Amino acid sequence: MRRTRKAVLKESAPLARFFAAAAALLFCVLPAATTVRARQAVTSATLAGRVEDANGSTLPGASVTATNVETNRSRTSVADGEGRYRFSYMPVGTYRLKAEKQGFAALTTQLTLTLGQSLDVPLVLPVSGVAESVEVNGAGKEADVWLSRVEAAAKEASVGRGRRRF
Repeated sequence: MRRTRKAVLKESAPLARFFAAAAALLFCVLPAATTVRARQAVTSATLAGRVEDANGSTLPGASVTATNVETNRSRTSVADGEGRYRFSYMPVGTYRLKAEKQGFAALTTQLTLTLGQSLDVPLVLPVSGVAESVEVNGAGKEADVWLSRVEAAAKEASVGRGRRRF
């Protein structure tokens, strides 16, 4: 039995209407869903960087702590094998950033994170425990002062002799 073209179209019409309705629904709902998701994603900031020494060598294992100045809440990150640290989804505000590693002096800096910001902050830690001493020998200074006084007195005496009084 052979079906006519009209019969085939008549049987497939409900299926075609279903797919058309589904496509229309997706085109209406999908853009609205992505807009809501985008609004939710921009409520924080990201803070990242590298911890290095004064020569530019990375410092893996360095501890980096970000403390919110207003709330005093802190988060800590440990630098990876390449010296990188990262704080994701940080609430906006002013932070005190402190980096520490044994054998190096601690470094503290203050920064402000704004909405949606991705901030890269490199941290350079100076070596600690380096002691410098300066030895001052005062004998040379005293001799110079004494010599200056003698010279000044000699000049005064010679100038005084050369004056004429009228």
